[in-house]
Amino acid sequence: MLTPQILPITDMRYRHTEVLDKLANGPIFLTRHGAGEAVLLSNEQWGKLMAHLENQADIIDALEAKLELATGQDTVEKINIDELKALSRGEYLPA
Repeated sequence: MLTPQILPITDMRYRHTEVLDKLANGPIFLTRHGAGEAVLLSNEQWGKLMAHLENQADIIDALEAKLELATGQDTVEKINIDELKALSRGEYLPA
């Protein structure tokens, strides 16, 4: 894991070119008055993050389908997260 790059948000105003160049080294965490304010990502980093999230959503959809089939349901429908958590704890859910 890379060391986080933490910069004051005022650097965006006065040294924006340097800040944007630093994106090649990973995300930049911007602070205001010493507290976290925002995270700056390059387009490439954003694209990778979105692709990862979409992949995770596909995995969840597949697991939901397997879970429904394993619990005897003969149709595949969405289940909500509370039902999924209850089943993962071994709790019975009415059909």
